[in-house]
Amino acid sequence: TITDDHVIQDAGISVDYGNKDKKANKVIVEFFNGSKDYELDTATVLHSATTDANDYTSDDGGEVLEVKAEFPYISDHYIAYNMAKAILTRSRYQTTVQFLGTPEMYKLNVNDIVTLSYTGLGFSGKIFRVEGLELNPNGLVAVSLIEYFDVYTWTVPPQEPLEEHADLPSA
Repeated sequence: TITDDHVIQDAGISVDYGNKDKKANKVIVEFFNGSKDYELDTATVLHSATTDANDYTSDDGGEVLEVKAEFPYISDHYIAYNMAKAILTRSRYQTTVQFLGTPEMYKLNVNDIVTLSYTGLGFSGKIFRVEGLELNPNGLVAVSLIEYFDVYTWTVPPQEPLEEHADLPSA
């Protein structure tokens, strides 16, 4: 847990909440679907802004922020769907924090998951991943954090309709 005591107040703390250019509310992944004879297929994930499933743009002022990704080596709809979900989620959680920390920050490693409680920004137990650490000549550590989300919470996507197979003639 990183608290106010770990942040050098003279240097301050900087926060970047991301920008709209990197945000998405609709992600389309193109892949070759193995269950459809490896034909080009898509998996689409929409941001759930409200309880209305059709209103995925309300958090973004009604603007459609679409991202397309090509995964030519994916052949499974479930994997394609979850890749799209991961891209969408990463685009929604883009808050980054940089600060100069006390020597106690030596205990951190890049990719560690930490909680940040900083009263000046109203953060109370906000979860971040350590993105970078830089040792300064004066013994202090420059710390860079990015908002954390669990990319491994994969889910079963909505079932895709299967084509009817023609009855094969008997001998």
